[in-house]
Amino acid sequence: MSPEYGYHGTILWIDLSARRYRLEARDQLFWRRYGGGGLAATALLLEHTAAGIDPLGPENLLIFASSVVAGHDAPGLARFTTAAKSPLTGGIGETRTEGPWGAALKASGADILVFTGQAVRPTVVEIDRGTVSFHDAEHLWGRTVGETVDALEGELGDDIHVAAIGPAGEHLVRYAAVVAERCNLAARMGMGAVMGSKRLKAVVLRPGSQPPIARPQALAALREHFRQAIAGNALSRWQHDAPGF
Repeated sequence: MSPEYGYHGTILWIDLSARRYRLEARDQLFWRRYGGGGLAATALLLEHTAAGIDPLGPENLLIFASSVVAGHDAPGLARFTTAAKSPLTGGIGETRTEGPWGAALKASGADILVFTGQAVRPTVVEIDRGTVSFHDAEHLWGRTVGETVDALEGELGDDIHVAAIGPAGEHLVRYAAVVAERCNLAARMGMGAVMGSKRLKAVVLRPGSQPPIARPQALAALREHFRQAIAGNALSRWQHDAPGF
């Protein structure tokens, strides 16, 4: 049975080797058991990767995951998880990132993006409301994250959301990060190196609409309560005010 509120119930599988993609629906038991995010990513890694694989080989999965609640317009929910077999530890690597890319992922048409295989040449993947396009990215290889985002906004428009790697990820530095929205880092476990091993320079999201909320008025009231309370909490002020989260 498909979910009714809060999440799509789907996984978007993107094969970089063949430049193909497919959308997989999972039943409510999967989402109730794992909730999305790191737990669901772990389940997919255990299902689809064999013991002993090279973290920087094409057999590894690179997973961007939203949870059932993450990405909605509410305090603390602007986040996403990146996961793969870690080139730094050899175990399951998982890191969480704040920022608008998490909200864009929630509105991408899928709850989880799974990248498989290895591109023949540097590639940018664009996801436009569930439709996937593959763009050659040789001209971006070697550029910093900021330079990459500038170029992509010039080519694709400034209404996009970008998660990219810089030279460290391209050179497979085992602690390299994935950087979303220019400054929000998936900073642990070498996820940038996994992205570089797949020759995936950037993931571009052009979001559509988010899945419906069961009680939108209650969510709006909660959001307003937190908004008013930020000024009275030093930690919240530090996170809210520039540069903030």
